[in-house]
Amino acid sequence: MRAPDPFCLLWALTLIITGSAIFVNPGDSQTVLERLREFPEITFQVCSENGSELIVNFEAQNQDELDELCRHLRMAVPEIIDIGHVYINFEDEVEQMRGLSRD
Repeated sequence: MRAPDPFCLLWALTLIITGSAIFVNPGDSQTVLERLREFPEITFQVCSENGSELIVNFEAQNQDELDELCRHLRMAVPEIIDIGHVYINFEDEVEQMRGLSRD
């Protein structure tokens, strides 16, 4: 049996943190903000001037969990038009990979 790929193991154990924009109709921003409080994996940061973009951070254990969270959020909060990830924090993963490659 082949040993597991260290990158796959690392990916499964790390936390992904994103900077994301949730797009809504300006009149729905307060409703969406209230609903976001139901999701502990989402931290609200700021709202655009006209209320059409809510900037948030998502936290997930892996990419699949992030995708599932976004699917669930879209279904649970119909006022959401779209979700776009501006960045995904990989800094910790890169540092951990550097440590694995030295072994």
